[in-house]
Amino acid sequence: MAAIGTVIGYLLGGTIANLWRGVDRIRARTALLVVLVGLAVLVLPRGLGLALVTVAVLVVAVRARTVGGIVSCVGALANLAVVQLNGGMPTNASAFFRLVGPAGYARHASHTYLENLNTKLAALDDRIVLPHPLPFAEVLSAGDLILIIGLVALIVERMLPRPGVTRENVIDDGLTAA
Repeated sequence: MAAIGTVIGYLLGGTIANLWRGVDRIRARTALLVVLVGLAVLVLPRGLGLALVTVAVLVVAVRARTVGGIVSCVGALANLAVVQLNGGMPTNASAFFRLVGPAGYARHASHTYLENLNTKLAALDDRIVLPHPLPFAEVLSAGDLILIIGLVALIVERMLPRPGVTRENVIDDGLTAA
């Protein structure tokens, strides 16, 4: 996804240097927020820690006005909801079978969390097959696709030049919003 976002960014006139725009001016309170969220993740239960990280990133993305960041967070929250409600990410058995075939199904099904009648938010579980011969053949969820689209969009957004942004006023850049 990083490569796809980078290629699209280049094709639209962006540069790699723009990706790092504003990083050298991140404010101390942003760094403190990162440390506090990191410490909270260590002491909170796993699901709550992941939710906290995702919401913190969402707040930064909203304040920075990065559509890609916001979309990525929506995908992450969709995945988090399914995982928390089901105790893991369920996989649609039909999609899993289409990807791995009969031999792979027999070999991997016992340690793959397959959806059942009790699966909550089944429409958001792993059910979208990216088939072979793709080098990244996988069964993805809707949240995964939203997350991937958001990350590609975020890379493209960051690569594109921003009108009126100079090295002198980069302190007002989105990365300093937190």
